[in-house]
Amino acid sequence: MKNFLKTFGILSIPIIGVVAASKPAIIKADTTSDVYPAFKEYQKTDKLLKISGNVYVHGKVTITTFSPKSKGMISLDTDTDPRAKTVQEILNGELIEMVDVPNSPLSTLSVPSRIMNLGEKASAAGDWNPHISGFQYTPYAYQPVPLGTKDLLRWYSWFDSMYVGGSERWNNPTSGHVIPNDGKAYVSDATGNISAAWTQTPFAEGAMWKVAND
Repeated sequence: MKNFLKTFGILSIPIIGVVAASKPAIIKADTTSDVYPAFKEYQKTDKLLKISGNVYVHGKVTITTFSPKSKGMISLDTDTDPRAKTVQEILNGELIEMVDVPNSPLSTLSVPSRIMNLGEKASAAGDWNPHISGFQYTPYAYQPVPLGTKDLLRWYSWFDSMYVGGSERWNNPTSGHVIPNDGKAYVSDATGNISAAWTQTPFAEGAMWKVAND
């Protein structure tokens, strides 16, 4: 986990320029060669679960609310869960069962109301709905564990640019940091080390995001 090279509150991967606050550019996507660009970051034998919100998760994750006294609503481990499929199985077209998260978010049109804690090497990935206008958010906010760690989450974007940041930015969405198409960056200034991603239509068909505690 990197925790240096701070630029505008984001820890940038070398060669990736991340700047703050402008409307994401519209990128024309070519999805004919790879329907799941986020899967390139995984080994073909890595296991994934698909959960409420159409989010794929890998590794150990716990979903909870923003309440400091909240207990985990659901905990998952893709290495041991029999519902998990390997990346290769998914790419081969095998059906993957949707895991229901209790009281899960039903809309991505509002800011996240649930936190997904990502264990070491855990990650989550999803896509943007091209038929929704206005701002659209990831179904969950994300936080690395153990709580209090100085490790940071790394965000990825494919086929479009997107905003990332903590609650102080998603509540003022145009103030978010921008990750460009095919970019990746660490978020260093999110309150509580909790961050999310969001975008504003129009954007590219097939645009995807990923966040990882790596």
